[in-house]
Amino acid sequence: MKDYDVYLFDFDGTLFDTKIALRSVWRDAFLAVGQDVKDEECDYYMHLNLLQTLKMRKVKEEDYPKFVKAIVASIDRLEIIKSNVPFEETKQLLHALKAKGKRIGIVSGNSTIHIGKVLKYWGLEEEPEVLMGNDLYKNGKPSPEPILFALDRMNLEPSGRIVYVGDSLQDVVAATAAKVDGILIDRENEHPDFKGEKITSLLELLNVTSAS
Repeated sequence: MKDYDVYLFDFDGTLFDTKIALRSVWRDAFLAVGQDVKDEECDYYMHLNLLQTLKMRKVKEEDYPKFVKAIVASIDRLEIIKSNVPFEETKQLLHALKAKGKRIGIVSGNSTIHIGKVLKYWGLEEEPEVLMGNDLYKNGKPSPEPILFALDRMNLEPSGRIVYVGDSLQDVVAATAAKVDGILIDRENEHPDFKGEKITSLLELLNVTSAS
C-alpha cells in the first residue's frame, strides 16, 4: 500500500457504523410502500444505491416518490443522527490525515445534508473538504460519477495519487472506473477472496502515511 495525496471515503460502514440507524430508516421507507423488511436485508441494501434496492424489491415506479419521501422524513430525526457512530479509529485517522496536509473527501450513497448533520454532531464537520451525497449526482456507485463529481469540486483530475476507500465491492469498482486507486475495508472478512488492496482497519492507512 502506498501513501496518497487525496483520500476519499465512503461514509456508511466505512467511516461510521450506521447499521442500526439505517435499519430503522429502511423499515420506515418499506412500510410506506406496504413492505416488511428484515434486519439482514437492510444490512445488504446499505451497500447498494437506492435505485438498485428499489428494483431488487420490485417496488412499483409510481411508489418511488413515496419511498424516498419516507427516507427523507426518517433519516434526519435526532435519534437517527445520534445512532450513527464513528468507528473507533475514524476520528484519529481524519485528524492525522488533516494534520499531514492530506486532502479529504466523503463520497457516499447517503444524502449530503444528512452526512453533514452527523459529522457536526460528532465534531467532525471541519475534516472533509468536500461532501458528495446522492442529492448531487444522478448515477450512484458502481458508476464512477460520484467520485468524479467530488474530484471536480476539488479541482482535481483522476490520478494514482488519489484513493477511494469503501466497505463494499461496488466502492472498488467505482474507484477503478473513475481511474483512481480503490481500497476495500473489510473489518469482518466478508470478502476473503478479494484480490485487490484490502485493509481491516482505517489505521492501516495512517500507518502508511506515518512511515512516509
